[in-house]
Amino acid sequence: MFIMNKTIPNITDYDIQALIDNELEHEKAKEVHMAISINSDFLDRYNELLHQKHLLKQWWKSKHQ
Repeated sequence: MFIMNKTIPNITDYDIQALIDNELEHEKAKEVHMAISINSDFLDRYNELLHQKHLLKQWWKSKHQ
């Protein structure tokens, strides 16, 4: 994919998971954000993982109240 002279960096599912968990170095996080912004498959996966994390947090909270 080519958009304004930017190519999608080599991003894995683990990179997207690490981004959500705030486990990436600043530069890698920027690459993943850029990839998500220009690739709908990455965006879909990012949103799926965010939703999953939200559900897990809700479940965990309900078990510990």
